[in-house]
Amino acid sequence: MAILEIDENEYNRLKNVANLAAAIHANPEGRKLLEQAHRTVNPKAPAPTLENESRMAEPIQALQKQLSDVATMVKDRFEKEEADKKLDAIKRQQDEAFDRLVNNSGYRPEGIEAVKKIMTEKGILDVEVAASYFERISPPQAPVTPTGSNAVNFIEAFNDDSDKALQQLLQSRGESEQALNKLVSDALNDSRKTPARR
Repeated sequence: MAILEIDENEYNRLKNVANLAAAIHANPEGRKLLEQAHRTVNPKAPAPTLENESRMAEPIQALQKQLSDVATMVKDRFEKEEADKKLDAIKRQQDEAFDRLVNNSGYRPEGIEAVKKIMTEKGILDVEVAASYFERISPPQAPVTPTGSNAVNFIEAFNDDSDKALQQLLQSRGESEQALNKLVSDALNDSRKTPARR
């Protein structure tokens, strides 16, 4: 082996590079970076720190993925249960509102179905709002006044003087004291004239 001569400056520079490499290699993070730098210029260079880290990271990454999957599954299940509870509460409120419409407002099954159809078409969750909308777009029919030969107009039917009190009572909708007193008086007089049955 031949002996090479180098000057002092070159020796000091090489010694500084060797000391720097030794200091970097002594630090675990520095060793890893030094191996990465070596692999950048020589892809087949040995890198025991990087290979050990990679081997140790694989099971940890697999475990982290499993934990992440379990956390996602739990979160999805919790959100589904919360959504189901909210939907059940909405369904219960709607059922109660439909019962109120039937019991208090006199809705028939056809009316309930029409309200449900409006709720579906318009995206309305509140039954009362949908019922109000239904009533606005389809008001009840006006009462039909009977006509023809079988029609009886009770107010015009009493035109003689004996039934004026009854006509007055009907027109006042039962509010006329005078007409009521007259009818009671006439009824008492009629009952006193008629002989009692035995």
